[in-house]
Amino acid sequence: MTKFFFTLLIFSLVLFSCTSKDDKFCRCLVLGKKLNDLSTKALQKGVNEKKAAEIKKLACEQKQECKDYTAKSGEELKQLQRACDN
Repeated sequence: MTKFFFTLLIFSLVLFSCTSKDDKFCRCLVLGKKLNDLSTKALQKGVNEKKAAEIKKLACEQKQECKDYTAKSGEELKQLQRACDN
């Protein structure tokens, strides 16, 4: 019986130590990519008022979505990103 509980404990620790997908962080990554792509295009082709407003709006959305992750370490962010990629 002790072996059973020990095995269950080990299994639980392994299961909970794996990083689960954080949908909010995944949205943060998507918004960051969209913002980078839009900014790159704007720099290459020029910026009009409409594009500037679009970039500003997207930057605000991205900042809001990503605010909970600014204090995380690089390793934590990599783990979260890997979970989004899966």
